[in-house]
Amino acid sequence: MLAEAGYEKCREAFIRNRIEGLILCGTMKAMNRDFFDRLYDNKIRTVVTGCFFHDRDIDGAFKDVSFVNVNNEKGVQLQINHLLGQDRKHIAFIAGPSHDSDMHLRKKAYSELIQKYHEPLIGKLAQDTSYLEHGYGAVDALLDSRKKIDAIIAYDDEVALGAIRRLHEKGLNVPADVAVIGFDNAPEDDFTIPRLSSVSLPTREIGIKSVELLLDRLENKAEPKTIYVEPALVVRESTRPAI
Repeated sequence: MLAEAGYEKCREAFIRNRIEGLILCGTMKAMNRDFFDRLYDNKIRTVVTGCFFHDRDIDGAFKDVSFVNVNNEKGVQLQINHLLGQDRKHIAFIAGPSHDSDMHLRKKAYSELIQKYHEPLIGKLAQDTSYLEHGYGAVDALLDSRKKIDAIIAYDDEVALGAIRRLHEKGLNVPADVAVIGFDNAPEDDFTIPRLSSVSLPTREIGIKSVELLLDRLENKAEPKTIYVEPALVVRESTRPAI
């Protein structure tokens, strides 16, 4: 609705029709500080589910906003533990576009958790491109670093698919040479070659929690807060044990 009608028109419609509560499935760049300030000034209780647009100006505008999101650190921990259990010794992380808030959280979690085993190995591009291109281009950066890599944690499934394509072009087999794991468990993961291991988001629970949180704010005048839901690991062929 927002994307089709335009953010300004929708915001004015919310205010004109005296909307009391709003659930946003993530945010985009057009939802700027003024957008959220107007919601706040008109006492429209807002819940943001999932990833939001990461920008210093926008991040500081979340007055009176609640959040429901996946526990990104737990998801990265599941990925690392799984790859270690498959006897992978050199686990890299490929980032995604910098405007994605979850990307920063997952990269931070990886950098902190992996230090117990080795120094962080992070592949990223100097400029933002598509998620697929991030995965594709970052493989070159990792291989050019001359550091040994036998597994890749991709920021999300699209990044993972881009990485797999480039690894194949470089003559590296997934998973025999390099295991690859994504995040989001998209439906396409069951149809890739090899099928992609990933972290699954409890989307139904996120939806339920979002509604419950908004109703609590409206009916009980509760304070804004952030709720995290737990992810689950889905193992497929892209992370079979190293030979």
